[in-house]
Amino acid sequence: HPPTQIVGRETCRTNKTKTEKKRAQSNTMGRCTVQIVTGPAGSGKSTYCHALQEHCASLGPLRRRRVHVANLDPAAETFRYDASFDIR
Repeated sequence: HPPTQIVGRETCRTNKTKTEKKRAQSNTMGRCTVQIVTGPAGSGKSTYCHALQEHCASLGPLRRRRVHVANLDPAAETFRYDASFDIR
């Protein structure tokens, strides 16, 4: 077992394994999930993007997710969601 030190009420290992170091890096660097939403006009793409953005924003502070929506439709005029990128 690696040496430990007591910090307050918590016990912390001073030497982390490679797996623990990678896990700590991935937690600070974050993760990214990409969804590509396609479909014919009027099928609910914008409604879905708006609902997803609202849902992720309403999660508690520990589970909140940032959602970035990119509009790739040059004919779209208005959005119910916040577009991070707009092709127009």
